[in-house]
Amino acid sequence: MEGLGTTSTWSLSRGIDFNDLSTAHAERDGKTLGCKQHVEPEQRPLRILILGASDPAHIIKTVARAWRKGRRRIEFVVLESQISALARTILLLDVMFSQSEVGTDDRASLFLELYGNLLVRSSTTSHVRTRCAHFMSTLSASPTSSLAPGITLSSNLLKFREKDDLDSAFDFFRSSKKRFDASAMWDARLRRLYGNRYDSREAVVDWDFNMKVRRLAPSIDAEAFAEFRASGVGFPVRSAVGTDANRTLATVDVMKDGDGCGVAKWGVFSDVAVGPFCAWGLDSEDKRLLREEDRKRVIGVRDVCLWNLKAARREWETSTVTPSYDEEVEQKGSGITQVSDVASAVVEGGPEVAIHIGTLAALDKLSRSFPEGFDRIFVASALAARVPELLPHLAKPEHDQVEGAVMVVEAAKFVFILSFRFLSSVLTSYLFLASKRFVLDFTKGQTAEYVKRVTQMAEEAGLATEDRWQVGSGVDPDHLLFKLDAARSGLATRSASRSGAGMVTAV
Repeated sequence: MEGLGTTSTWSLSRGIDFNDLSTAHAERDGKTLGCKQHVEPEQRPLRILILGASDPAHIIKTVARAWRKGRRRIEFVVLESQISALARTILLLDVMFSQSEVGTDDRASLFLELYGNLLVRSSTTSHVRTRCAHFMSTLSASPTSSLAPGITLSSNLLKFREKDDLDSAFDFFRSSKKRFDASAMWDARLRRLYGNRYDSREAVVDWDFNMKVRRLAPSIDAEAFAEFRASGVGFPVRSAVGTDANRTLATVDVMKDGDGCGVAKWGVFSDVAVGPFCAWGLDSEDKRLLREEDRKRVIGVRDVCLWNLKAARREWETSTVTPSYDEEVEQKGSGITQVSDVASAVVEGGPEVAIHIGTLAALDKLSRSFPEGFDRIFVASALAARVPELLPHLAKPEHDQVEGAVMVVEAAKFVFILSFRFLSSVLTSYLFLASKRFVLDFTKGQTAEYVKRVTQMAEEAGLATEDRWQVGSGVDPDHLLFKLDAARSGLATRSASRSGAGMVTAV
C-alpha cells in the first residue's frame, strides 16, 4: 500500500461548493462575489450524492455558502466503503456546526487537529469520547437526529448490521482500553514507503517537495510537508504537544495472522505521503492569502486551511462573507474582537439541510428513496469504476428546474506518491476516471492517452463533458465534470442499469 494506503481519511482534491461548480477548479475572488439574499426557497431541494469522499469538506463548503443562492433546501447522501469513514465524518461535522461556547478560532483548530494530526491533546481525546457517547446514544434511539440548528442527520440508509458497525466504530474511537500505538504504526508505514532509503528519509522528503510538491501545489510549504511526513502531524496546535493517538484516523484492513489467515484489524492504513492539505489549503476566496514574495508563498498552508475553515464557520453563522485575512490580523493586533469570534446563533431563515449516511450497499435502494435522482453526483477517484452504474441516478432534464445535473469525478491531480499497484490499475483500467496531471510517474504521452481513453469511455457511457465552469483552455482540471448527453442518455441509462450489478471498483 506504500504511500497512499488502502483507505482514505481525507480528500486529495479541493473542497467543492456544489451550488457553484466553478469551485471544482478554483475559488472565485471574494471581492467580486455576487450573492442572492432573501430569495424565496425553491420547491425542489438540491440533491447531492457523495460517493467515497472520506472528507466532509464538500458538505461544509456547500452548507456554509448556501445562503448565497437563496434558501433552497439541500439533501446530501454520503456513501462510504468503510463505516469508520462515516463515523469520522459525523464527528468532524459536529465540530464544525455544533452549538457551543467554543469560539471560532478554537473550533477551527480543534477541527484541523482531529482532521490531520496523528497525535492529539488529551483535551481533544476527552472531546472525542464525549461526542462519541452522544452519537452512540442518539443514533441508536432514532434514525433521524439534529446535528445542528437546521441540519439533520439520518441513518435510514444503513442496515441494522451497519448501524451496529457504526456503533462499534464510535466505541473504538472513544476507547482507552484497546491498544492503538499510532506512532509505531506510522513508523512501520514509513519504513515500507522508503524501503532501503529509510535512513536518508529527510533527503527523500526534501527531494519530493522540491521536485514535485513545490511545482504542483505551491500552497504547500516545506515545513508543513516535512513535519507531516516525519510525524503524521499536519496542524500543530500552538505550543501544545499531542500525546494521545488520534483514533479517528484509524481504519480497518485485513491482515494475515501467524497462521496466514486474514483478520480484520484497526490500524493506520491511510495516506502517509501527501498530507491533509488539499481540501482546505490549495486556494481561498481571499486571494491575499496566496500572495508571493521571491516566488514563495508568504502565508503557509496551515494558515490558509485555518482561515478557510474559520471563514466557512462565520459565513454559516452570519450569512455574510467573512472579512479578509489582513483585516483580522489588524483587528487582533489592536485588541478588537469580532462578533463572530465568540459563540453566536445561526441566522434564522437559512436553508434546511439533511444529511443521509450509508454504505456503498445503499446504492441499490437509492432509486426508491430518491426517485427523482440527484442534481450533483461526486465520485472519488478510487470508486470511479462505478460511474456507469451511477448514470440512472442523475436527475433527468425534466426534473431539474434550474440547470442540468452534473457528475463530478475526483482527479488524481494531487497524488504525489503512488504505489505500484495503484499506478498499474490506473494504466490498465478503462473505467478509472482521474486527471493525471499530478501522477508524476506518467510521461506526457501516457497522460494524453489516458485523457483520450477517459473521454472515449464517458462518451460511450452516455456522458458529455460539462465545460461551463472550465477554467480555461490548456489548464489541467482538478476534477472532471460530466453531464448526460441528451442524444444518448436513454440508451446509456438502460445499459448502465443492466451492467451495474457487475461493476467492480478499480483500486
